[in-house]
Amino acid sequence: MENEVRYLWNTSLAAREAARAGDNSAACEAMDDLEMIALHGSPKAARGAYAALQAMEGQADAFLACYARLALGRLQAA
Repeated sequence: MENEVRYLWNTSLAAREAARAGDNSAACEAMDDLEMIALHGSPKAARGAYAALQAMEGQADAFLACYARLALGRLQAA
């Protein structure tokens, strides 16, 4: 369980850092990982991934917020 939490934290951080550095491809990859965890992870991991995407949706970085919003929409439709 601790490994899942650490992975979620690192993936969320990687998405933010990549977006901040202008590497939108890497940011997308990290957010796609979070989306997959939200869909297929353990219940605790899924809630954490969903919460991480919600937090990114409120970010000042327009790309990060937009992509997070799209991922959340796909999750809600699933």
